[in-house]
Amino acid sequence: MKAASPASGPNVGLDDQARPLIGVLATPGLDDTIPVQSVDQKYLDAIRNVANAEPLVLPLSEGSENLAATLSVLDGILLTGGLSNVHPSFYIAAEDIAAHEPFDIQRDKTAFAIIDYAIRENVPVLGICRGMQELNVFCGGTLMIGLQNPEALPHHRPWDREQPIDTIYQPFHTVETAEDGVLRQILKQLKIEVNSIHKQGIERLGEGLRVEARAEDGVIEAISRPESSFVVGVQWHPEYQAATNATSSSLFAAFGRAAATYRAQRPFARAKANNAAGKS
Repeated sequence: MKAASPASGPNVGLDDQARPLIGVLATPGLDDTIPVQSVDQKYLDAIRNVANAEPLVLPLSEGSENLAATLSVLDGILLTGGLSNVHPSFYIAAEDIAAHEPFDIQRDKTAFAIIDYAIRENVPVLGICRGMQELNVFCGGTLMIGLQNPEALPHHRPWDREQPIDTIYQPFHTVETAEDGVLRQILKQLKIEVNSIHKQGIERLGEGLRVEARAEDGVIEAISRPESSFVVGVQWHPEYQAATNATSSSLFAAFGRAAATYRAQRPFARAKANNAAGKS
C-alpha cells in the first residue's frame, strides 16, 4: 500500500501530540419507539484500547456536503457492521431486490460518500462485515445472497441473536490469507480462525481491490485496496474481544498505526516539527 497523503482541510483545535481521531459510522435503530443512531460499545473499545486512538461517532447524513467538515479532521475511518444489507440497486438489476432485504438507503449513501472521500484523500479505512461489502460495492463489485441456509456449509449457517454473545461471536471457521497480501503481513499467519454471522458475501470483486483471504468454500473473507495507504475490509467481526484475540489485536493495532502515520503527516504536525527543529 502507498504512503498516506493527508488532506489539508481545517485542523482547528487539533494537537499533533494527541492520539489519532477515527470516525466510526453509526447505524440506525429504535429505543422503544424513538429513532436513534448508535455504535456498539465493542467498536469504541477496540479503537481506544487496541488501535490506541480516539473514536468519533459519525451519524448518517442526508448529504455528502454535510460530512466534509467532519471528515477533514479524521485520521481514520471505521465502517461498522449492521443488520441491514446494501441495497442491490447499487450493483444489480432491480428484479432481485426483495431477496436482499432488509435495507438502509441512508446508511448506503453515507458510507459511499465517506469511502469516496477516504479514497480521494488517502485516509486509512477499516471495513467490517457490512463495511467490507460497502467498500466492494462502491468500487463496482457485487454481492451474493444465500450464505445462511440449512444447505450451506457449517460456517455460514443461520445464527440466533438470542444466543449468548460469546456463542454468536465464537470462532466458527478458518480463512486462509493471501501469500503476498497486506493481511498476511499484518497477522503473520497463513490460516486464522474467525467468527461468521454474515448473510451476504462478495460475488464480483470491485475494481482496484485485492482478495486478502478466503474461507474453505471460496467465499471472500477479506479485501484491500493496494493503491491506498490502508484500506482493508474483513467479513468477520474482529472488534469482538479485540484486546484478547491475537488476530483482532494485530488488525486493530495496524489500523491504529496507519491512522497515526496519517496524522503525523498532516500540515499542522509538519509545521510544528519544523518549528521545533529550527529552535534546536
